[in-house]
Amino acid sequence: MTGTKDLNVSFQASASLLLSSLRRCRMNTVESIRKLCMRFPHSTEQIQWGYDLVFKIAGKMFAITPLETRSRFPHHQSQR
Repeated sequence: MTGTKDLNVSFQASASLLLSSLRRCRMNTVESIRKLCMRFPHSTEQIQWGYDLVFKIAGKMFAITPLETRSRFPHHQSQR
């Protein structure tokens, strides 16, 4: 259980560091967001929901960014 406690403390410290970094950083590209998020110890990234790059520490999401723009209301063609 100590490992989980250590990860929780690490996650809280990382979250605090992330917030302070976000205030100073200008993030206007997926790559700049990725570089910042991957600086944190134990951070991982994966694509979820087809379009989104998700960053996690200890399996918990701490940031999400879309990889491409998508329509809010996709056009569906009806078949007649």
